[in-house]
Amino acid sequence: AQSAVIQEVRRARLFDRPIAMLALEPQAGESEKALDRFTQEFREKLIRQYISAKAAERVSEHLRTCDILTQSKESFLALLPEMSREDARQIAKEMQADIRRNLKIDLKVGISMFPDDEVTAIGLIERAEAEKVEMESILVAASLALNNGHRHVNPTVATNLDSQSASQEAAPVVQ
Repeated sequence: AQSAVIQEVRRARLFDRPIAMLALEPQAGESEKALDRFTQEFREKLIRQYISAKAAERVSEHLRTCDILTQSKESFLALLPEMSREDARQIAKEMQADIRRNLKIDLKVGISMFPDDEVTAIGLIERAEAEKVEMESILVAASLALNNGHRHVNPTVATNLDSQSASQEAAPVVQ
């Protein structure tokens, strides 16, 4: 790092350009707050990693040897070659029940199909992720409507649920 600083100062001198140097020192009074925050962030990240590892173990028990399980940000991606939409939906339901029973957490699932929904790997991933998020939004809205004492779900939510059901062959989501 010092050689890069020396080189940059030489360049600034050679071309008669300005350069700024900042000397930075964390203050001891703030370090306790920062340590608490960092410890909490580390703890939360460690717990998320632990839950992900346990969920991956449970999910992998439902996969065949030809299936591929990988992780992307907050989600797992399971590529299921030679799998129909209906069979994928059934596997997803089994995974959800297993995770709920053994880990006491929920598993959101979005499904996309090649070539019906998308024709590229990125497209399949994005569609499955979007379907997972869209279904979650629909279910949250329906739940809020029902919890607020409404006998009928908001027409927009009902339309989304109806169109989701009607388009199960186009873009199903298992929740």
